[in-house]
Amino acid sequence: MIGNQALLAYPEKAAVIVHRAYSDEEYEQMKRRWLALGENGGVLVSAAIAAREKAVMREARNRGYRFIVLRENGFPPLYKPAGESFDACSSGTLLQISPWEYHMNRCTISRNQCLQLNRLAELIADPDYP
Repeated sequence: MIGNQALLAYPEKAAVIVHRAYSDEEYEQMKRRWLALGENGGVLVSAAIAAREKAVMREARNRGYRFIVLRENGFPPLYKPAGESFDACSSGTLLQISPWEYHMNRCTISRNQCLQLNRLAELIADPDYP
C-alpha cells in the first residue's frame, strides 16, 4: 500500500465497478451516485480497469475526492507515485493497493485478475470492513 491508509477506515465507501452490460442510463445513474458520495466525503474504490471506471475515478481525482485505486502490479523498491498520483497521495486523498508483488513483465491483465481486483474493491467498500 502507498498513500493514506486511513481511507480504509472511512465508513462511507463505494466500489466503482462498471460492467459492459450496463446501459448508458444505468451507468450515468451510478456515476451520479458515486460522485455524490465523493462530494459528501466518501471514498471511491476501484481497479479502474474499464474505460467508464477510469472516467469516474479521473473525475473524482479532478474534484479532489478521496479514492482508493487497486493495481495489478505491485510496487517496486523505492516506489514513489508520480504526477497527479503524487499530489493526491500528498494531500491524503489517495491510497494505492496491490495484492500482488511487483514484476517487470509487460503483460495484459487477465480476466481472473480483474475479477479478483473487483472483488477486493467490493470487500474494501463493505461497511463492515476491516
